[in-house]
Amino acid sequence: MLALLTPLCLVESASAARPCPHRDSIAVTLERVVDGDTVRVRNMANAPLTLRLAEIDAPESAQPWSKRSKQLLASLLARGPFCIVAHSSDRYGRSVARLYAGPVDVNRAMIARGGAWAFRRYLTDHTLIAVEARARAQRIGLWSMPEAQITAPWEYRAARSARH
Repeated sequence: MLALLTPLCLVESASAARPCPHRDSIAVTLERVVDGDTVRVRNMANAPLTLRLAEIDAPESAQPWSKRSKQLLASLLARGPFCIVAHSSDRYGRSVARLYAGPVDVNRAMIARGGAWAFRRYLTDHTLIAVEARARAQRIGLWSMPEAQITAPWEYRAARSARH
């Protein structure tokens, strides 16, 4: 399991592997986008790995803008190579990672394009709050919805668990 938590380099395929700008990286293939903050990959041994994007929280599947968030992430991942720097693992066994598409910080781009919130509970890069504030002020992405429809995913989950 420790090997799964080291920085990873995602590429379109093993044959398209190029050096990743992050040290200690390994090449994997992108299997699919699960939702706006989760992807599935396979490492060079063909073992599957679920990656949760660090420091962001995208709308839950029953929330408005969920499908668009997933589509936005997929569009950011349309071309490789990609690098993932894993930070830790979560309670569901997913590696928590920062994802890069070339020089683009995909986690930051998801927030800047209004596809996700800066996840304050796990935030280490506090500049992401300003990125979110700009997207909100410009009414980009999910911030273009009516205010009544905009609920942070952690608030949505808390309200759901309180009802059950």
